[in-house]
Amino acid sequence: MAFLVSSTCPECGAPTKHHEGALTFKCQYCASVLRMQAEGMTLKYIIPARLDEKAAALAIKKLLVNRKITPVTKVKKVTVIYDPFWNLRGMLFYLVAGDGKAEISAKTWFHSFQANETFLPSFTSLGIQSQVLELEHYDAEKFPKSAVLLPTTLIEKDALKAAKKAATAAMDMDGKRPGFSDLKMVGEKLSIIYYPVISVVCEGETGYHTIMVDGVNGNLLAEEAGRIETQGIGESDTVAVPPKLITHRCPNCGHNLKDGDFDLTFHCGECRRLWMLKDNDYASIKINAIRPMERGGAYIPFWRFKLEISSGEGSDVISKIGDRAKIMKGVGFKLRNEDPERDITFYVPAIVTRNASGLLSLAIRINIFQKDLPPSDGEAMPDGEAFGLSLAEEEAREMLEPLVFAVTGRIDAKMIAFYNNIQIEVKKSDIVWYPVSFEKDMLVDRYHEYHFPKRWLDTDVY
Repeated sequence: MAFLVSSTCPECGAPTKHHEGALTFKCQYCASVLRMQAEGMTLKYIIPARLDEKAAALAIKKLLVNRKITPVTKVKKVTVIYDPFWNLRGMLFYLVAGDGKAEISAKTWFHSFQANETFLPSFTSLGIQSQVLELEHYDAEKFPKSAVLLPTTLIEKDALKAAKKAATAAMDMDGKRPGFSDLKMVGEKLSIIYYPVISVVCEGETGYHTIMVDGVNGNLLAEEAGRIETQGIGESDTVAVPPKLITHRCPNCGHNLKDGDFDLTFHCGECRRLWMLKDNDYASIKINAIRPMERGGAYIPFWRFKLEISSGEGSDVISKIGDRAKIMKGVGFKLRNEDPERDITFYVPAIVTRNASGLLSLAIRINIFQKDLPPSDGEAMPDGEAFGLSLAEEEAREMLEPLVFAVTGRIDAKMIAFYNNIQIEVKKSDIVWYPVSFEKDMLVDRYHEYHFPKRWLDTDVY
């Protein structure tokens, strides 16, 4: 399911469209780069009903005739009801160890489910629509007085629990009983989408009937005898305001920053500063880049973490790459020619991509070798294309456990207990830009002689 959001450009006043959840985008009319001030907000959208009152009444009559339901003599009342749905997107990593193997299943995941559990239980997902749907930001002041906005009864904390349960089923792991298993949702984003349902109260030969139809395509959703009364507007929703749109410019030189959909960092092409979105404002950050082995190419953002790893109270603390050899499989190959006294350093790709399994493969390759990677010369970003950072630090930390699990790879009883009680402490963190070279449609990591498709870093995931 794809969603496009309609907004108004603050520069030229023209209508513009962008992907749902995008933070920065370009106006299609004046080419101004715009930014959504939405950090920390649960975004709320409405899908406008496509059927007006007259069209809904006619649609109901046709449905009743075609289904041979009790003849209707009169349409008494037509109400547009907006049913809230949680919409979740992100990456899933399912860790399993047992039965002679240790593996991770990874996928990019989309899921929608009802946020009001009392209304039309058979209408449970936005996946009923196959086309791209256009959304509008929910604005309480502009909400139609004649329509009904159902309150959200499933709060965000419980919505995440429900999503994790559904994700476990989506990974097809129910019924399996490995020695260790765990599901990590990384880079997940939640929003609320209000979907239109048309309620038509009809009077017939045997009394009243209430018919519910899909407000987008007119399909029948439910038919019940009597009048169905709905709840009114939820108190918490009456104050909702849409996020503000502003121009997206470098705070230092005023030059337009590049639009990047879901990016959180932006490199100014004019003054060469690097900015990160923080608390709905721009924070200047230092550019840490790894020295490229050849000119040109591209730079991928990674969160770099120095770690201490343990497994429950009283266990050994693993903080040096020589210590890590105690728990690794095939250590002679993976740690050769490296100083065993160096701190364990893990690199987490700072990108949410449509190919979670490819991203995981790239991260495993870099982390399993624990190479000492040299910093680049100078403070500015070296020449080349820079991918935007779209995974915040707290979300990147959630990916550390899958990576430690993946590079360890052992499945004996001692390691099963280690996985079940693992504790990962971050001693230091920063952002580093990792160099890769281009070879046609492939990217090449020269430090590890690893070729991978550029589409693995495709961030157009929503």
